[in-house]
Amino acid sequence: MDPREFVEGAGGELTPIVEGGASTWAFVPHPLPREVPLQASAILLLSRAENALGRLQGSVGRMVNPYLIARPLLRREAILSSRMEGTRTTAARLVSVEAHPEGAPDPETQEVANYVEAMNHGVQLLGEIPVSLRLIRALHEKLLYGVRGGQETPGQFRRVQNFIGHADITSARFVPPPADRLDGLLADLENYLNLDDTISETPLLVRLALAHYQFETIHPFRDGNGRVGRLLVPITLLAQRRITAPTLYLSGYLESRKKRYIDLMLGVSHTGEFSPWIDFFLDAVRSAADESCETAEQLITLRDRYHALLHRVRGSALSLKLVDALFELPLTTVARAAELLDVTQATAGQHVNRLIDVGILVEATGKKRDRQFVAPELLRALGTDEDTVPSDE
Repeated sequence: MDPREFVEGAGGELTPIVEGGASTWAFVPHPLPREVPLQASAILLLSRAENALGRLQGSVGRMVNPYLIARPLLRREAILSSRMEGTRTTAARLVSVEAHPEGAPDPETQEVANYVEAMNHGVQLLGEIPVSLRLIRALHEKLLYGVRGGQETPGQFRRVQNFIGHADITSARFVPPPADRLDGLLADLENYLNLDDTISETPLLVRLALAHYQFETIHPFRDGNGRVGRLLVPITLLAQRRITAPTLYLSGYLESRKKRYIDLMLGVSHTGEFSPWIDFFLDAVRSAADESCETAEQLITLRDRYHALLHRVRGSALSLKLVDALFELPLTTVARAAELLDVTQATAGQHVNRLIDVGILVEATGKKRDRQFVAPELLRALGTDEDTVPSDE
């Protein structure tokens, strides 16, 4: 890390450290400002982001069960957020691991499934505790349980120095604060995450931009910081009641602009100037909300079409219930359907066959026994294939 890149007025201070016998510098960010003056560009982007969030809430509000939309969006986010860290899988493999966690291990897909589990756990915890260091540690523990990085003390803040980029600390692009500075920095971040509009005049989305920068700059874990930081965005919006279900995710936007994303956060550290980063983050929220809204509308249309198909063939309420369950997990078996519908396997098989007949389900294994059935249109709605994510780099 080159200290010459940190100008007067930088976003924190450089502190000398010795690591592995080598002398270098670490960066300690200043506490976040409680009030931030906004440039004209940020005011315009904030308005667009708020309007996009409103449209998304309107789409989600049309569903009796918003999680029929939220679950597919979460799977897409899990795949894309993990992809940013070099972990790759497909929607089909992900739902297979979710449906059969006891099956043959697929390490990369299990990492992505852990992301889904971490988000669900975080939402559940919000009913008991605020956004807090305890919740952040719980997200991290779920994320790294039993997978690569699982040896890096899941659920515990680091007690060693870490660094970002290159093979050794002396040539690293960025060196986060020393471990003995974390307690104060994290306590301030926890307080900041729980500010509300009665305490701060800075709009929530702008505060969220600053909080995301601060979390990634502190880099409090040995591994998994990027994924936890991205999970905190919808978690905080839920806690502040700006969204009613976890439907706003940034990874699709950030993955296609990864270099700029990293460069802008480093720019805050180098110069102390938040404006370019705030503009970028607000545009990410606008884009992500528009994308989620478009996907939500597609899913609503798809559900309405599936229900109409079943009404046409005199499908029962149980068949409709099975269709809705596919939006939460687009893979089923006869045994799974029987448990869901509380019927015999013979009756469940009839409902599965009815969904096959109208083109909702297809058999995925080619086997005569232990067959699995997937909803291909729902898998395609996740839109996570490599060629569906444009890049500006």
